[in-house]
Amino acid sequence: MKLYKFLKKDLTSTYQDFVWDLPKKNHAGIWTPGKWMPAVTGKLELCKKGYHLTDASHLLDWAEAQLFEAEYRGRILKGNNKFVVREARLLRQIEGWNDRNLRLFAVESARDALILIPDPDPRSLAACDIAERFANGKATKDELGGAVSAVSAVSAAYAASAVSAAYAASYYAVSAAYAAAYASAVSAAFAAASYAAYAASASSASSASHAAYAFSAVSAASYATASIRDAQYKKLWKMIGIGIEVNDD
Repeated sequence: MKLYKFLKKDLTSTYQDFVWDLPKKNHAGIWTPGKWMPAVTGKLELCKKGYHLTDASHLLDWAEAQLFEAEYRGRILKGNNKFVVREARLLRQIEGWNDRNLRLFAVESARDALILIPDPDPRSLAACDIAERFANGKATKDELGGAVSAVSAVSAAYAASAVSAAYAASYYAVSAAYAAAYASAVSAAFAAASYAAYAASASSASSASHAAYAFSAVSAASYATASIRDAQYKKLWKMIGIGIEVNDD
């Protein structure tokens, strides 16, 4: 089972302020692992004590500026979307986890959501186009900001009328497009993927409520959310270059 660690730009993690020792890559592209971090003494506790890592299926839950493959030794505790260990070190940086790839992932997530709704607003489509161009160095920050401003009005209009699953699907799809143009690529990836999953859920619930399905609209929505999350992660893994990860329980 491969595990991963996110670090902020200052080399600390989200909830811990110590600096990790980084792996180093030589001219041949071979990584030398970072040093083992000092062993944690006492009882390990999720969210409280120990080094916290995650797996490939929960990267978006903990997204930060830098991603590393990590290893551990000693005891390990498993939570819903994380693991806590007594000792850990960083093996290599996942260089594909970068602003360009995360922005493009956000754009793809938003476009996946927009195709679920009839006649998406042109401003939402334009926001995706501008975000894609920005990721590829062909649009400015001002253009990106303008896209956010334009699509925010669309999102507000849908929010005011989101009284049914169909309207909710439109609202979430537009919100995904809005998120794709966030200033932060990390935030864009997380939010656009989340809104796209919500859009799929709402769209499926709307369809189920108007058809003679054997399962309920709620079940359909839950299934759609899980399915799109799986698809999103497969796409993300490919884009950042870690392949398809299958983790053991």
